[in-house]
Amino acid sequence: STSEYLDAINDFNEAIRCNPNSTSAHYKLGYLLREKGQKAQSKHHIIQAMDNSEDFQYTQKAFDQLLYSY
Repeated sequence: STSEYLDAINDFNEAIRCNPNSTSAHYKLGYLLREKGQKAQSKHHIIQAMDNSEDFQYTQKAFDQLLYSY
């Protein structure tokens, strides 16, 4: 539901506020924002996830998300 999306988006924004380098929070927030049609913000957070990640597979997953979403 819309309320659940908004709650999740707020939760991930708070997680990023507390830990700006959180790969997982950026990626998940980017995914949720894409689902809500907020592509520019989504792209920003997915790129942040890629920049913050030292895990190649995670980075590849985020890149694929960007590539096939836009």
